[in-house]
Amino acid sequence: MLKRAIFKNITQIEKLKDFGPSIRYAGPMMDEKEIIAAVDSILEGQVTGWFGLGKRGAMFEKMLAKYLHVRYSVFTNSGSSANLLAVASLASRGLINPGDEAITPATTFPTTINPLLIYGLRLRFVDIILPSYTIDLQQLKDSITNKTKLIMIPHLNGSANDMVSIMEIARKNNIHVIEDCCDAFGSKYDNRYVGTFGDLSTFSFYVAHHFTTGEGGAVAANSDDLHSTARSLRDWGRAPVVDRAEKKRKLSYQKVSGKLPSDYEARYTYVNVGYNLKPLDLQGAIGIVQLRKVAQFSRARKKNYQFFYNALQKYSNSLVLPAGLEGADNSWFVFPIVISDRAKFTRKDIVEFLERRGIETRPILAGNITKHPAYSKYSFGQSNDLANSEKVLRSGFFIGTYPGILAEQRRTIVNAFSDFFKTVSD
Repeated sequence: MLKRAIFKNITQIEKLKDFGPSIRYAGPMMDEKEIIAAVDSILEGQVTGWFGLGKRGAMFEKMLAKYLHVRYSVFTNSGSSANLLAVASLASRGLINPGDEAITPATTFPTTINPLLIYGLRLRFVDIILPSYTIDLQQLKDSITNKTKLIMIPHLNGSANDMVSIMEIARKNNIHVIEDCCDAFGSKYDNRYVGTFGDLSTFSFYVAHHFTTGEGGAVAANSDDLHSTARSLRDWGRAPVVDRAEKKRKLSYQKVSGKLPSDYEARYTYVNVGYNLKPLDLQGAIGIVQLRKVAQFSRARKKNYQFFYNALQKYSNSLVLPAGLEGADNSWFVFPIVISDRAKFTRKDIVEFLERRGIETRPILAGNITKHPAYSKYSFGQSNDLANSEKVLRSGFFIGTYPGILAEQRRTIVNAFSDFFKTVSD
């Protein structure tokens, strides 16, 4: 009875939410179903005394793996943690080592490359191509040396890279591949989801992304060894054991090392130098509901992208509009724009105009990452030409494509562009 009363009140409160007058670039697409699922998890936790990762998280992991058509997924507390976990898993297996080289685009997000630096890899940066924001394949090929052991591929802004060519390059040169799909859940290349090509892939369920668990992320894998390693590293480095959330657990004893007592319990045996990167079970509860909606979210994103692309084509002399590779089916995270060299205005001009109209914008994160202060003390190998990454850094911004932007908001955004260009031509 108490639960029903609580859930009824949640349904009523949900109808009152108001996100204000601004047209946001992103936001959570939730209703009472997610809130009820989260509260139900909390109420159960109050009874059982357990709020940590449990049966809902395990169910979410299985649903996620099934959705992506991979064997395994490991739920984490963020997409950034997922990147750390993926790199740590390769390092723990001895597949990458300090001093090895990793190739990745210079247009990237900090926590795509930070784990590489933490684990002592030497970064070689290459450029992206515009308007797809995908890695320059020729520069990738030219950057490979006998020390190259990893290619880190972010699918920027939701735009799928040519993973068929990348995997051919990787296999030919015995190089491992991690796909950072934090921007790109649901995007496809060659009719396969991104995140199903590389040795490991990572996802983010941050509130701005394709679907959300508030914070959260995941690592996906097809390899038994990499999956069990990732799971161990997420859970302090302890030996993987079945269903730690069971109320009635069977004692199992370690058989890993003769240095421990024979009656030492297996689940407290530490076999890796790990972390605690687990989310809460209530996040799994939210994720289960959100994952059931993600196909409709993706359709809305594609619709918004196509509307903006068609409407803004008339300004193509001044704006470089985003377009995916042939063979890609993109669920665009945002609508990225670069101001053309021919434009009679600056990024500052148009961004400030749009913001005054209540239209949120952001710079394209993080542009040319090598120019940010955090990396000034590092020495990187890089292509001689990072021209497009520089353009993104100096002239790039984006507007939203998220499903909360409906027909009225789309028209408002396009009208604002129209009004801006009238001021430019006056």
